Amino acid sequence: MTNPESQQDKNVEEVDPADWTLESDPEINVSMTKIIIRNVFDLTENGLKELCRHYGTVTNAFKINSSTAFVEFAQENEATIAVQQLNSKLGFRFQADFARPKETPVVISSKAANATTLETPDESWEEASRKRRFNLAFSIPLPIRFPKRNALITRSDYLPPTDANVKLRQTDPACFFSISENSETCVEEHQQATEKEALAIKSHNTIYTHHGLEETERGRFGPVKRCVVCHGYGFAYCDKCSTSYCSTNHQSVHHTEHTIICGGDPSGAIDKSTGCGAKENKTTLSTSGHNSLIRDDLPTKAKVLITAVLSQNCVYVRSADQATNREYLKTIGDMAKAGYLLGARDGLNAQPVEGEIYLAPYAPLGVYGRVLVTDATFNRKRCKCVFIEHGSVQIVPWDALLPLDDAELKYRKVFVYKALLAGITEEYGTVEQAIAYLNRLKGQTLYMTHQVVDRNMVNIQLRTSREGKSVNETINDKIIVPALLTDSDHEGFIMYKNLTQPAPARGKNIQIFILNKTTIQLDSRVTWIATSDLAYLEDLHNKLQHYGKKVATFQRYMTPRHGELCLVRCWHKWYRAVCHETVGDSKPALFLCDYGNMIIADLTDIRKIPPQFATDVRTHDGIIEGFDEAKAEGVKLDSELLEICVPENESLLADISERDISSGLVKEKITLLRIHEFSSVMELRRINSALNKQKR
Repeated sequence: MTNPESQQDKNVEEVDPADWTLESDPEINVSMTKIIIRNVFDLTENGLKELCRHYGTVTNAFKINSSTAFVEFAQENEATIAVQQLNSKLGFRFQADFARPKETPVVISSKAANATTLETPDESWEEASRKRRFNLAFSIPLPIRFPKRNALITRSDYLPPTDANVKLRQTDPACFFSISENSETCVEEHQQATEKEALAIKSHNTIYTHHGLEETERGRFGPVKRCVVCHGYGFAYCDKCSTSYCSTNHQSVHHTEHTIICGGDPSGAIDKSTGCGAKENKTTLSTSGHNSLIRDDLPTKAKVLITAVLSQNCVYVRSADQATNREYLKTIGDMAKAGYLLGARDGLNAQPVEGEIYLAPYAPLGVYGRVLVTDATFNRKRCKCVFIEHGSVQIVPWDALLPLDDAELKYRKVFVYKALLAGITEEYGTVEQAIAYLNRLKGQTLYMTHQVVDRNMVNIQLRTSREGKSVNETINDKIIVPALLTDSDHEGFIMYKNLTQPAPARGKNIQIFILNKTTIQLDSRVTWIATSDLAYLEDLHNKLQHYGKKVATFQRYMTPRHGELCLVRCWHKWYRAVCHETVGDSKPALFLCDYGNMIIADLTDIRKIPPQFATDVRTHDGIIEGFDEAKAEGVKLDSELLEICVPENESLLADISERDISSGLVKEKITLLRIHEFSSVMELRRINSALNKQKR
């Protein structure tokens, strides 16, 4: 008798696994090489290729309608740069974003409609997690004490005046190589004071004026002297022709005219002072009797050349006037000749003194140039110097300096002016392109306008020609500030596994920073970063904080996907984070990929992250060499010992190597860190133990 159940089983066709056509998860396998650009009405396909070829290799470009186009690049990082740059072109109103395919339903063969659905493991995510091991112990991120950068500025060396920099203030009394800014309040006060006709009691270099006196009483004090150049209060005057000046700068500007006017000493030596305290303020404006730098005033409208770029809003310029240019080139030639003659002698290397002027090799020209030492003990027989003829600041070894004893060469006139460009955005963004643009302008004649307020150059504007493009506006256009994401941008996402992670440095005596050692007692692992990469991490951290202020107010929920990169607020700071686990309680577990911490965050503290922040992850995972062996030997590795031998937030020397290990069927490469301090302590302990055993 035939069993009906078995007969039914025969009628059911067997399912062939090859007939399954499950599409891959679009959230994980989306190609990020194709972008979509809107508002391209005036561009053809060839125009699109020409526009985008500056960002990478364009493999395809086509328009689907008059205003929308697709462009495909060879690599994902090229597409990311294109999105970033096109969105920054404010004048064209381009809207660029990554092109994502529409989600399609899972297609299953009709033969297998009644079969059980099989779940495939996410092997790529497992591989990414294994490569970039997550620290599963929950902890707060470390507030890193970023090392002080070698900022090539001189303001901190000048102010406030102390015994250490008294020589510096004597050599450069007008602070030509220090930044002096005027706030709007100071400018308003200055303008109001000049408009008043009545003289008010006001201190000016310890000289006082008067008001409210009758003519007979006022005559006892003598006339109020005015500077012949700026009409400010003249605190000193020439006793031969009674010409008054307010400063050595204006005396040098008026030197030629004063030589013609004054029938006495052509140097314009001044022996008397006006007002109260004449003996106390007796001074001389002649530069020949003073060891200090002088400089002519730059006209408020002048042609200039950029000599040095300090930052995106601070440059050094010099006048492009023909007569001034001849003097400038002659000074460079004289310094180069003096350096060549002194360099041929032996034993002329000098120990630098702060505020003294020396000769040092200037690499761009390959000759010696005049330098002013602003910090003599900067770092281990290296000093911070500013090249007087260029304005650039460099760190120079002591043995590269040559003494300059010729007073005429040492205190020859300064030709460069520090220009703080007006209107440059203060928002934190990527400034590399702006600085590169300024460097390209070197050697090109620019038109500069400025105002003089309290002897300071303010409201400085640069143009490529008299009516040409504003350099200040171009710099603002090239400073890339991450824009706020729109509603359409929230449909996109960035997967953590798609971020690049450079291989850790290998070798001996490498300086590292340990960022997290929460699980060191469990698996001997720490999270670390090379000290050379701390500047990158600091810049990224500052950019995240600036962008976080814009999105601090909660507006919409953002639930990250598993493995998605997002922005999270933790302890009032913003960090890049990777979604590690979600369990439906609105508090996903997130891994701070730049710090090596696992946290639990509320959805109100999570935001979408712009593509501009999808940059390298330079934090690494490593095992402390000899840690497990020390535990096996019975060494008590408590928190006090680890704080001494393996401290966080401090620069450590380590020998970094790589080792292959087998974890089941998978071979894994691990990074070994031989911390010098820890290894020395363990080695010393073993030696002491061996000696104690011999004594017994």
